[in-house]
Amino acid sequence: MLKITVNETLAKIIKPPPNVVKMVDDALAFVDPSQKFVFAGGKARLRVNQKKIRLFDRQCATFPAGLLPAVCRILRSKSIPYSVTDTAVYATDTRHKTEWLRPEQKRVVDRAVLRKRGILWVPTGGGKTEIAIGLALRIDTPWLFLTHRQPLLNQTRERYTKRTGKIAGKIGDGEFDVQPFTVATFQTLAAGLRKGDKRVTSFLKSVGAICVDECHITPADTFWNVCLQCTHAAYRYGLSGTPLGSKQGKEIFTIAALGPVIVRIYPDELINAGLLARPIIRMPTLVQSSSKPTWQGVYGDCITRSAVRNDKIAEFANISEKPALVFVKEIKHGQLLEKLIRKKGIACEFLSGKQTTQQREAAVARLEKGDIDVLVVTVIFQEGVDIPTLRSVVIGSSGKSVIAAIQRVGRGMRKTKNKNVFHVYDVNDRGHRNLDGWSRGRKKAYQNEGYEVLDK
Repeated sequence: MLKITVNETLAKIIKPPPNVVKMVDDALAFVDPSQKFVFAGGKARLRVNQKKIRLFDRQCATFPAGLLPAVCRILRSKSIPYSVTDTAVYATDTRHKTEWLRPEQKRVVDRAVLRKRGILWVPTGGGKTEIAIGLALRIDTPWLFLTHRQPLLNQTRERYTKRTGKIAGKIGDGEFDVQPFTVATFQTLAAGLRKGDKRVTSFLKSVGAICVDECHITPADTFWNVCLQCTHAAYRYGLSGTPLGSKQGKEIFTIAALGPVIVRIYPDELINAGLLARPIIRMPTLVQSSSKPTWQGVYGDCITRSAVRNDKIAEFANISEKPALVFVKEIKHGQLLEKLIRKKGIACEFLSGKQTTQQREAAVARLEKGDIDVLVVTVIFQEGVDIPTLRSVVIGSSGKSVIAAIQRVGRGMRKTKNKNVFHVYDVNDRGHRNLDGWSRGRKKAYQNEGYEVLDK
């Protein structure tokens, strides 16, 4: 029988035969999507002899512990008997009562405590931060709550104090204060590791549990380095409404760092319980063509510079319930749409990453007060922006990202007294293989979430 041991960070196969080494090595290898193509003469072609990223160490027969369930599935599929010995040191379950959690949130916490590591798939409005605090109260060990967004640092600290009466630590925004529950940006920790900051390395080794907000960003090399340094973190969790939707290959890093999806709350459960507004998505078809050889050229012809499409987006903004957000990718596109929308007599502003946090917050306040009706925004508003009064979202940017599609819908699903439904306007772009594929991907993502999609 094949023997496998697993600790806080790594799993090890004891004296694996050559066929198992090859099988596991092949399964835990993938081509870096950013290296898949080369561009020459305005055309893309497959790179010859693509080098694979390998997560199985053949010499030591080890691999990241988060991939253990995947390896076990492979062994079972080949009828190879095995046993697993877990040598990680786990903290005490305090059985702390968390009365403020809703039933579905308690279900997530119970499942996470039982499984010890994995991704918690919870939609926007599902109370991910509340779940993290519930976990911290249940598991008696030093906690690290990781985020890539500075605004969430103070929000999480305030929520933690509200629920527990205790002060949370903070690493980031010029502070380095460690407490039993510490909130940090992984950019700050990664920078500390690069500089050899002993405070950072010592802190990471002291952590017994980590919880990662918006864990679909974990494939970033900076997070991977931080995660590897948490050598005593037996509990590892990821929180996201869209954790594995990138289809870029590197989501294997997310699983390697945190484990697979272990529980999911579907949006319909929260919608039917009256906790979220129900999205209604309209995707009328627009057929266009382009002779450009690259997807960037097609995007310019058919999305950002397309007069007919931009007029349609402006009309969506006109007929949508207010207040509304219009999403774009490029600044020039946003500026153009702002002008078109204003020509229709609608009070509108454009925001991008060039504005300060204070300027963006002031614009959101004007939107909520009714001083303006529409904000045209870039991807900075795709996640972490809470506008409960929002009535509509218009997708002006198209694109192939499933994660982005779901995040944009999530901006408006917060339930309010007078809002039971929420309107989303997208375009079913057709006429070119890139446009067709992007639109099909977004539509499928909406349908997989259980959202109603109309073709008009």
